[in-house]
Amino acid sequence: MKAPYIGVTGFMSREEVERVLEVFPEDSKRKLMVGILASDKTLRGIPNKQPGRYPKPEDIAGIFPKHPSVLNLVHLHVQEQELVGLFDWLLEVTELGGKNLHGFQLNVKWPDTRVLKKYKDLHSSSVFVLQCGSGALESAGNDPKMLARFVRDYVGLCDYVLLDPSGGQGKAFVPEITLAFLDYLYDVLDGVMNIGVAGGLGAPGETTRLLQTIFDTFPDVSVDAEGKLREMPSDVLNVERARSFICEVAQLCSLV
Repeated sequence: MKAPYIGVTGFMSREEVERVLEVFPEDSKRKLMVGILASDKTLRGIPNKQPGRYPKPEDIAGIFPKHPSVLNLVHLHVQEQELVGLFDWLLEVTELGGKNLHGFQLNVKWPDTRVLKKYKDLHSSSVFVLQCGSGALESAGNDPKMLARFVRDYVGLCDYVLLDPSGGQGKAFVPEITLAFLDYLYDVLDGVMNIGVAGGLGAPGETTRLLQTIFDTFPDVSVDAEGKLREMPSDVLNVERARSFICEVAQLCSLV
């Protein structure tokens, strides 16, 4: 099973990644997940409404570093009507991602498992993170038991599942509710798929409050931050805030 990670999503330059890597513990059993956003629109050259988070497609490969502590992922978002072309998007981004790309976070509601298998047949070492955003949770009736059943279909195809009702908007998850979902997910997936959470992480102090009870019960859970690490209204990554987030989570990990 893959190592858990501490993730920062929305990098726009190699310099940002290197500055965050400076504070990542060299002896950590986790990876630093370097998340770069891409969508069907940005891959066509259409500007995103959040241009401070989505690099130009031709810049993606240059952002990913070659480093033993990182997990380099493109967070790929496609509209439902584009699902039939998901395989082609995966192949295109594989080329754009370059030799340091490790895989994808699939910001797609329940992607077709046949597509993922077809891609894995060509790229067996590629990593998939299955994002369960608000749409996926709603389709499961916001029922932890039902969600775990849906996710079970991705065992052997996806290496991680990420509970992310915020979708990068900085809305905090409720630890008590998240724990209920994690209970069922770990019951079904423990030992076969790594499990992660995201939502509202990144604000100094608030990260500890949100994660403390999670780590007390599930010390190997992966975490990811995006929205709370941005400067507003420019929406650019606040690198110092990202560095602080890494240090805060690493400290929590060392205590469990």
